[in-house]
Amino acid sequence: METKEENKESIQLSKAGKKRLRWMEHYKKYRSARLTCRHFGISPDTFYSWKKRYNPEELGSLEDRSRRPKKLRQPTWNYKTLLMVRRLREENPTISNSAIRTFLNKQELHLSPSMLSNILKRLQRIHPEG
Repeated sequence: METKEENKESIQLSKAGKKRLRWMEHYKKYRSARLTCRHFGISPDTFYSWKKRYNPEELGSLEDRSRRPKKLRQPTWNYKTLLMVRRLREENPTISNSAIRTFLNKQELHLSPSMLSNILKRLQRIHPEG
């Protein structure tokens, strides 16, 4: 059976994770957050946020997490709209955005200028010209 010290060494931590582990070990030894912050040159807010996350049983808790939002906004247009805009662009590549909106309004499909712009950007990513 592994001891805690052997377990700490067997887990691969990034450079930043190892640095934070040194913070926690220093704090554990001296029991002074302010002394730890001064010693390592970090702000108390930074230290306390990592101390709150730190789990001695799970050293991965000292690793950075993704900053990407858990939920991303989804487009509010549907695939049919995307295909209509694409068809209009393919039939007449020089058609203006306002002409596309006018045509779609006649089809009872009302798009804001920004939504149309977002659709065109999406089409450019899917089917780049050139």
